[in-house]
Amino acid sequence: MPGILWRVPGMLRDPLGPLAIRWGYLPKIAPWLLRFVAASGPPGRGQLHRAARAVPALPRCYRLLTEAAGIAHMIRDTGWLSVYRTGPPSPPPKRSSPCSAGAG
Repeated sequence: MPGILWRVPGMLRDPLGPLAIRWGYLPKIAPWLLRFVAASGPPGRGQLHRAARAVPALPRCYRLLTEAAGIAHMIRDTGWLSVYRTGPPSPPPKRSSPCSAGAG
């Protein structure tokens, strides 16, 4: 969200606002806050925009992957996705894959 960092001071002043932090907890979350600030800059936004552009293709890519793996019959379209790993990680997809063309 562009410009969100400029709204943070106001959010911090409101104890019922969207960003309420107990000041004693600040040292524990400082590393996370620094990563958040870094990701809010132009390079982080670029990664977010690339990921957002890939989202519309995900259902089609997921269907292609499950068909190629021979498990499409095990998938139900319920509107949500639950994923867990049961074995060693799969190798990364080849760049020539239609579903990885926009991946960055």
